[in-house]
Amino acid sequence: MLSVFLPIGWPNPKKFAKLCKIAVENGAGALELGIPYSDPVADGPVLQAAYREALAEGSSTARCLEGIESVAGLDVPLNLLVYANLVHARRGLAPGGFCDEAKKAGAHSLLVPDVPLEECGELREATLNAGLQYVSLVGPLTSRERLGRIARTVTGYLYVAGVQGITGNAQDPGLDIVRSAVATERPVYVGFGIRTRAQVEAVLGAGAASAIVGSALVEVGHDEKRFGRMVAELAGR
Repeated sequence: MLSVFLPIGWPNPKKFAKLCKIAVENGAGALELGIPYSDPVADGPVLQAAYREALAEGSSTARCLEGIESVAGLDVPLNLLVYANLVHARRGLAPGGFCDEAKKAGAHSLLVPDVPLEECGELREATLNAGLQYVSLVGPLTSRERLGRIARTVTGYLYVAGVQGITGNAQDPGLDIVRSAVATERPVYVGFGIRTRAQVEAVLGAGAASAIVGSALVEVGHDEKRFGRMVAELAGR
């Protein structure tokens, strides 16, 4: 299955909703939606630029929740990615308040990539209490012992960064960590640097449930026809 990552509200709220619709029409089986943030430590230059563009258009957490609502009618899971500061800054609410709002808007799961295993208890509890699936991030340098502990916290899927570093990295994803993650018997989604159908097939062949593509699609997102063609190609249509 192909998952398409898009920054919420990018390049503007109307175009964002249209790109989501185009992605689903061309074979995306899930959407991963990121709330724009000024210091996205896991993201490379393409997504950083898209976040800046969205923020310049007036993006905020409140508007992003509206953006989720605008695409909640699409018949695919909406998997939310947000950095920890935005969760805690939302009207001064504890994580439970943000999670409740995200669920109400239409999100299916939540990944907060900068909250480590040792500090995830409150967030995980809030996520589950809101009815969201809890997602965690692992990477090529995650030890097998730690991978197992992280997998036991997950109620949604394990997000595997296929390369060490930031998104958009033009390397083939490492399949050893994918196979190790699959062995935990949790659904595995693989992202970071995937931009070709061959790479999608490689991670799916290693047992992953989904390949996530973001930067490569955001690069062409201002051209709707080209965006749709790339989604279809990545989805194997």
